[in-house]
Amino acid sequence: MFSLAGMVIVVVALFATLVWRMFNRPQSVRERMKAWAGENELEIVRAERRYLSCGPFRWKRAGVVFRVEVRMRDGRLRKGWIRFGYDAFSRQPWSESSVWDESL
Repeated sequence: MFSLAGMVIVVVALFATLVWRMFNRPQSVRERMKAWAGENELEIVRAERRYLSCGPFRWKRAGVVFRVEVRMRDGRLRKGWIRFGYDAFSRQPWSESSVWDESL
């Protein structure tokens, strides 16, 4: 019914699509992170996007994960992880979760 070559092409195309979606998220993630920081009265000191390491989040539902260092309003520094989930169709961030190092 289906040839092996056709099935290989389909599998490669699906894999390529998944990889492209993983690395080609909209720029609005950084904007959403800035908004999140403002809502929580935090200043982002450092934010590193993590592609393979999801920290405390499960890889299957990871979304876009950042390792962050923030300055709190009282001047203390805090390190942790923040995850932004995505709506599969609009690709807009719809939720965020944060886990701080001292809570691990």
